Amino acid sequence: MRRFRLAPGPYRALVRRIVIRRDVIIGSLYVLLLGLLWSLGLQIEFAAGIAVAVWIGSVVLTWLRTRAAVERQLVMFEIITSPRIVRRIMVGLPPAEVLRPEVTRIVETPRALCLLSDTPRRTMTVVRAIDGYEAVREQVATWGNIEMLRGWPAFAFAWGQLRHMRPRDRVEGALATDPTLFDELTAVRNVSRDGGSGYGGVVTLRRRLVWMLVLWSLLVVMFLAIWQFLRPSEVPRPPRPPRPTTSAPI
Repeated sequence: MRRFRLAPGPYRALVRRIVIRRDVIIGSLYVLLLGLLWSLGLQIEFAAGIAVAVWIGSVVLTWLRTRAAVERQLVMFEIITSPRIVRRIMVGLPPAEVLRPEVTRIVETPRALCLLSDTPRRTMTVVRAIDGYEAVREQVATWGNIEMLRGWPAFAFAWGQLRHMRPRDRVEGALATDPTLFDELTAVRNVSRDGGSGYGGVVTLRRRLVWMLVLWSLLVVMFLAIWQFLRPSEVPRPPRPPRPTTSAPI
């Protein structure tokens, strides 16, 4: 068995790029929302200032939380490999496991190497920012052909696989027909830092990202509504009465 850990420099750079991209996307959504309200004839000068302040606050808060999460991942993250099993554990996600006899597809994206199985449906990702990535890639290359994905197809593929990153906990398929494979999986779990049980609370990453975008959008709309309600309106002046006309003396 072999154990692989995150490489601090590459992993911090990867997380930095992800966070910057996320902040740019959220900022773009704010701009689109303000542009829509402006096109409807609403006054958005003050609301734009509020939106910028909220966006800056979210950027700062995200960086602080991300920095703490990165340090935890550098300590807790690990990938264990055996001749027929790859297992990954990390903070905030359930353990992910794949078995060589069940792997039906191997996809490499700019961020990770993904191993997929159909029965049961599982996805295991090996992020590029680990020490020994090439060693893991060389091993799984003997399991099947590696398919390359780049650009939008790679992003759409990774987004669609988030819900399938779960442990191999169903005794069926190869586990049911090969007792030695079950023993090998048990051995891999026993040498893992989590002892095979994961790291406690699990965050559903895909749902969390969606709700984060929805909540920030609703927050901006709320501020805009408050501003439109509290903004002092100009009181129209009553029309001046016509000046009396004086008739010329006869």
